[in-house]
Amino acid sequence: MLWVPPERISSVRVANLPLGMHAYEDALAFPVADLPGADHLVGAVYDRFGNLIDASQRARPGPRWRSNPKMLTDLDSRTADEALHLPGRTYFGGQLGHVFGHVLLETLARFWRDLDYASYDQVVLYPIGQPAREIVVPELTLQVLALVGVRRERVHVVQRRLVRFDLIDVVPSPIRLVKTVDPRMLAVFDRIANAVVPVVVARDAPRIYLSRSRLADGRRATNESEIEAMMTAHGFAVIHPQQLPLLEQIALARRAEIIAGCDGSALHIAAFARPGTRLLALDSRPTPNQVLLGWARGLDAVHVDALAGDRASRTDAWTANLDRVRDAVDLRLAAEA
Repeated sequence: MLWVPPERISSVRVANLPLGMHAYEDALAFPVADLPGADHLVGAVYDRFGNLIDASQRARPGPRWRSNPKMLTDLDSRTADEALHLPGRTYFGGQLGHVFGHVLLETLARFWRDLDYASYDQVVLYPIGQPAREIVVPELTLQVLALVGVRRERVHVVQRRLVRFDLIDVVPSPIRLVKTVDPRMLAVFDRIANAVVPVVVARDAPRIYLSRSRLADGRRATNESEIEAMMTAHGFAVIHPQQLPLLEQIALARRAEIIAGCDGSALHIAAFARPGTRLLALDSRPTPNQVLLGWARGLDAVHVDALAGDRASRTDAWTANLDRVRDAVDLRLAAEA
């Protein structure tokens, strides 16, 4: 049996990051775009003098993302006169997430400060990729933003046109994906969970297993039905998150004593769990962001290498080693005895 406890993943860490909020007048948002001759995507906010506001960049390295040019004039010949003007006061809300995990870590995390977000004239988001057509903000993202007081009609996405702001507040992301997390990120998840739990009726399920078996994409375990049967026999409630209202998912996670599931976005619901909640992650691949989340949240987390055989890529279906899963469940529950 191969355990992968967080202590063995030395490349990720919890740390205090510089998270000061700064306001910029007459700032300009440059849209995400492919630069000629470069296989990378860029897009960020610049101050009135054309200087890059570093805190507006996507907080992760990667083959399709790089640091933006330090000066706006280095990008191309488009002028600020062509920009779409957004009047009043704007809050920079980070990257536009379409998948649940990214919505939590790249969008909601930017709202960790306890501010009156409803007072902003608009909240601006950046797409993670270059938009080929007009972007429609996913309903999930709108629902998540509503939890911090952002009205859907005030959400604006930087598309393929420059955007000028009268005033924009920018707060650095409290998480550098796959690298570092500042525990202050969890403040927004606590505010939401503490508001949701007293008013949302959810089933009494101290043990929950988050299943991916009814998802349309191919990244689930091919034998997850057998995992579900095993979990049910051990007293877990099998939950299909996509079939539950968001508030009920949050309430379930907050009340749970142990959360289990295969790697993927659904397991990020543990951000709303109570410190000390036990997490059993059945991993088919390294999951540094889940590890970061568990560390910051103060979870009693165990990750187990559940992959049987090989997997061509992280987007392919995989088969779980049921013996390892069974041993992991038994050992996790033995702690209750």
